Amino acid sequence: MQAPAPAPALKPEPEPEPPPPPGLWYGGQTLGVDLGAVVLLIVGGALAASSSNTSAGDALLAIGSATYVLGPPIVHLTHGRPGVAAGDLGLRLGAPVAGVLAGGFFGLLLGAGGGSDDAAGIAVIVGGIAGTAFAVAIDAAVFAREPKPAPVAMAHPPPFALSIAPTLLMVRGDREQGLTPVPGVVGTF
Repeated sequence: MQAPAPAPALKPEPEPEPPPPPGLWYGGQTLGVDLGAVVLLIVGGALAASSSNTSAGDALLAIGSATYVLGPPIVHLTHGRPGVAAGDLGLRLGAPVAGVLAGGFFGLLLGAGGGSDDAAGIAVIVGGIAGTAFAVAIDAAVFAREPKPAPVAMAHPPPFALSIAPTLLMVRGDREQGLTPVPGVVGTF
């Protein structure tokens, strides 16, 4: 009778690698630029609405709009992320337009139901503001995150590179003395 063959040794399964840590968030920088743009737009709108200083108001509206569209993509460029900057620029241009179109659609529905033209105009404004807020939120929450470099995994730790060993050399002197011992130390670093 034969003895049963030994079971093969089970290899332990390697532990799964933990997910990479999230990247560094710099959304505070884009939100700061957006806050500056909003302040410029509010002050510019108030000045443009007043009859006393419309040219200054128009200038602040133009600067605030340019800050909203170009400021955060420039922040992404300073973080070395040109692709994200281009995507952010497209989002900042497209989301408010989509919001205005959606607001216009709902405004038409309100107008068709016997609503006032004021309600349709308000729907367009609300849609534009919602599209703008959407772009700001997506930028700060999703786009403004630097990827962390992947840690370098070492297959084997480096060998200990320091070694010191004593030596004893036998040096031949002149014919009368014979061999002379010379102690020393050698090492590698």
